[in-house]
Amino acid sequence: MITKILCIVLIGLCFSIEILDFSLMGGVMKKKIHIEDKKCVLCGKCAAVCNVNAITREGKRMIYDEEKCISCGRCVEGCGFLAISYC
Repeated sequence: MITKILCIVLIGLCFSIEILDFSLMGGVMKKKIHIEDKKCVLCGKCAAVCNVNAITREGKRMIYDEEKCISCGRCVEGCGFLAISYC
């Protein structure tokens, strides 16, 4: 019973934190990602799983477009080389 109450309280707390996560411009703040060039093998999996085409290859680097990114995390989860992380 105590565990169940604790979980409900924690879920409520997390939900409250998400609601308060707004920028000064009135929009929801998005998490930024970082692509670590030393770990990236240019396989393109991150770009393939990105539904909004926010990641592209430019020369010998993968680049992400912060404006297109919706912070869904698919690229972070899809990278098998742990080259992408949240900032």
